[in-house]
Amino acid sequence: MAINGKLFEHADYKNKGIHQFDSIEEAINWQKNKQIEFATSCVKPLKVYDVVIYEYQKPKIGLNNQQFLEFIEKQKQIIV
Repeated sequence: MAINGKLFEHADYKNKGIHQFDSIEEAINWQKNKQIEFATSCVKPLKVYDVVIYEYQKPKIGLNNQQFLEFIEKQKQIIV
């Protein structure tokens, strides 16, 4: 997804693809709603929904999953 040159990564296979939005707020709300939709569709649906979205620059190459999560959690949190 791209708005004014900003890219949005969405790793969920069901929602992958190119999406166009008129504003950053619209893109963030779309993402938040997709995460909640996924959470309610689980075998054991979540009862509390905390969606946290981060804005970040491209990390260095070669991070494993744990290192990537630690990198992301130190970045700018977007409040939704």
